[in-house]
Formats: sequence, structure tokens, C-alpha cells
Amino acid sequence: MTPEIESQRALRGGNSRRILLIAVGCVLWVGMVVGAVAFQWSRFSQMRQIPRRAPPPVSTSPSWPSVQPPVASVPASRPLPKGPTPSELEARARAGDAGAALQLARMIERQSSGQASLMKVAFEWRLRAAEAGNAVAMAVVARGYRQGDGVERDPVLAEGWTERAVAAGGAERWDEIGSSFRFGLNSPQDSAEAAAWYRRALEKNLPSAQENYASLLLQGRGVVKDVAAARSLLESAVAAGNTAALVTLAQTLTKEAPTDLPRARTLYRDAASKKSTVALVAHGLFCQNGIGGPRDLAAARREFKTAVDLGDTAALMHLAEAMIDSDAAAGLLPDPVEARRLLEQAAAKNHAVAKAVLAKVEGGTALGAALLVGAEKKVPIATVETRAAFDVSRLDSVPRPVFQARPRYPFSLRMLGVSGQVVVDFLVDREGQVQNAYAIRSTVTGFEAAAVDAVSAWRFEPGRKNGAVVVTHMQVPIVFTLNEEAAVPPKVGGAR
Repeated sequence: MTPEIESQRALRGGNSRRILLIAVGCVLWVGMVVGAVAFQWSRFSQMRQIPRRAPPPVSTSPSWPSVQPPVASVPASRPLPKGPTPSELEARARAGDAGAALQLARMIERQSSGQASLMKVAFEWRLRAAEAGNAVAMAVVARGYRQGDGVERDPVLAEGWTERAVAAGGAERWDEIGSSFRFGLNSPQDSAEAAAWYRRALEKNLPSAQENYASLLLQGRGVVKDVAAARSLLESAVAAGNTAALVTLAQTLTKEAPTDLPRARTLYRDAASKKSTVALVAHGLFCQNGIGGPRDLAAARREFKTAVDLGDTAALMHLAEAMIDSDAAAGLLPDPVEARRLLEQAAAKNHAVAKAVLAKVEGGTALGAALLVGAEKKVPIATVETRAAFDVSRLDSVPRPVFQARPRYPFSLRMLGVSGQVVVDFLVDREGQVQNAYAIRSTVTGFEAAAVDAVSAWRFEPGRKNGAVVVTHMQVPIVFTLNEEAAVPPKVGGAR
């Protein structure tokens, strides 16, 4: 055999070995890919074939703390919450009640203080509810796998359970799931999860989801705060007749710039006509305080009375305040007997403020003062010779304040989120005391009493003309803003 032939054979043998090695490598690589795919598919398949595991008993577990809140931890003014015991919930859950399983899981979680064993028990009950077909439970289980709450993190299973929850219901169910996360009903509060589920319902133009998602946008919880987008969603929900959207939009127009108090008053009125107790009380306060329209004490009393008839205990307090208030022009006089009866009714329902007011009255405080209600306070509180008063522009030395009481922000207006301004006219006498203080104009009449009360308590170093102490005529704006308790008392040494 010639050297040339041997060389060619050797070359062919080397090529064969290289081809064999390449083939073996390809086979191994394909095997690895197939194995990885099979492994991931097996994990995903757990979604459809989850073995039913009996959750460990709760009521008999030695590590399980009592779910019932200790009596000492609940304020005396609030009755203990009534509901099924953990044992009752466990029995119902084992009988296949998915709702009971969710409740029991939430109870365990709240008492767990992050203890891993109890968090795992809570997850097991949620998993059981999800296996029974409960869409809310499916969403909560998906979050558990995503966050690692009571179970090892598993993005694949999280995505699978999410898909099953989406498929288990339409827009209304997605909205329900969002609210469950938003308010922490069946899991820890999670605004981001709530926003994600609300967005799914938004795609179907569900009015309740529009209102719920708008509330998150207004608060900046789980999403970036966006008042304009929130208002747009609320307007759509209002157009669809959603009562909650009427109230939320009214609150927004009251608190968020640009405000529109007349429109807010109209929205509260419309929601009140649908028997919303929140709207009834709010519209009543708008009418009583002249917010967004004329003062209408009669309408305020009617709205509060309707809310009381619907079972709103807080409305009893507002109605009591309205009964002690008066409107001479409308012929409405105070009725302290009825006001006290309403207070006693509220106190009998464990209303803490009503009890405190009655305690003040028993201690000798007048009922009106105890309720902190200013009726008609445009009447001068003292009488001095006004013709001898000098305007500050004519003085050599203007009155200098030595004490300025801070105005009290009326509770009902703070609750509504209303800001405003009152211009108070008054005299500073020769002793530096304020006389004849009254409100000459205001953006909201409900602020007038508080502004006049504050200015009336001010003390000054008297003004002087030609070296003599004189009575001085002054005016000062009092601004009420929710950024502070009330505006810092203004400087009053300048113009009227």
C-alpha cells in the first residue's frame, strides 16, 4: 500500500471520529433541552393535578393561638365583632365550604405574627379553597406563590393560578378580587395586586371597577397618583349611574384642586336620593354650612333624619347639632329637648362622642357649647361707641397683637375636606380687647362661628392717635386649610 493511500485512509478515519463526536454532542444537547422542557411542563401540570392534601387541624394544634381577640384589646365603646369561631369555620371548610376556608386562613394569618408554620397552614387552607373552584382563593394562592407567603416562591405556579382565576369569572368577579386585595379581606392588603385586577375589569368598562381604580389613583396606592385620570374614570362611572362614584367624585371636587363645591353639592344630593347614608350626611352638612350653595337648615335636618332612619348612628350626632342650630329667616328655632334625646339615643348605641357630650352637659356645660355648634354669631358680642373708632390707616400707632387664639377647625368641615376663608370685622377698644366681632363675608358660612370665636379672644396693645389711646376699627381674613389645624393667625397691623 502506497503512502498516499494510507494517508487518505487515516484522514477518512479522523473525519469519521469527528463526525461521531459531533453527533454524540448533538444528541446530548437535544436530550438536555427535552429534559428541561419536560421538567418545566411537569411543574406547570401541577396546576391541573394538585393532590388534595388534608390541611393540618387548626383548633387542635398546640402552636395555634386563639383567634378570638382578647376583650381588653377592644375599646369599651365598640362591641366585640360577632362571627363564627375558628372551630366552626374549620368544620365548614372541611365540609367543602371554600368561603369558610378563606376566612379561616385569614384568621390564622392575622394571628401568626409571621410564624412560618402558621403561614404554611394558612396557605394550605387557601389552596384547598382554590381547588374547590373559588376564584378569589385562586388569586390569593397565585399571590402566595408569587410572594412566597407560606409557600416556596414559584412563578410558574403563580402564573398558572392567575390564569385559572381569570378564567373562573368575568369583570364583576375580577372587581371582587381587586377589592379583596385592596381591603385585605382574604389576604394581606396589596394595592398593587388590587390595581392589576381592577385594570382587567376596566377593560370591560365595569362602572364599579372604574370607581375602585379611581380611588387608588386618588390615593396613589399601588399606582402613581393621577387626579385627572381618576376624575375621568369617575365621570364615566357617574354617567353609568354608579352611586359610589357620585360620592367619590363629590369628595374629589371638594378636596382636590381645582375644587367645585356647587357640583360636589349636586353630586351628594343625587347620591342621597339613592339612599346612600354617606351622601345623606355629606349633603346635610353642605346644606347646614352653606357649602356650594345657600344655607338650608331645613334640608340638612331632613337629610340627617333620613340617614338616622336608615340606621346610621353617626347621623344621630349631626341631627342633634342641627336641632340645636337655628335659622331665624326660615323660622327654625333650636330644640334642645330633641337634641338631647338624639344624643341619648346615640350614647345608647355606644357612640363615644355622644357619651362625651352628655358627660359635659351633666357637668354643667350648656348643650350648645358641648356640641360645639355656632348658631347665629353675627350678633355683636359687646357694645361700644363705634362712631369714635378710627381706621388703622388714620393711626399713628396701629394695634399690635399680644395674643392671637388659633381658630378651631369645625369637625364636620374637616371631615368633608372643605377649606375656606372668613373676613371678620371688629373693634379693638382702649384696653386692647376685641369688641363687636362678626363675619362680614365668607366662602363657607360654617367657618364663621369658629373665626369669630377665635378673633373675639384676641388681645392687643391699643392703637394711638396723637399720642392718645383710641378705639380702632379693623378687619382681618381668617383662612382655614387642611394643611394645618387652621391658618397661622394673620398679621393685623396693616390695612383694613
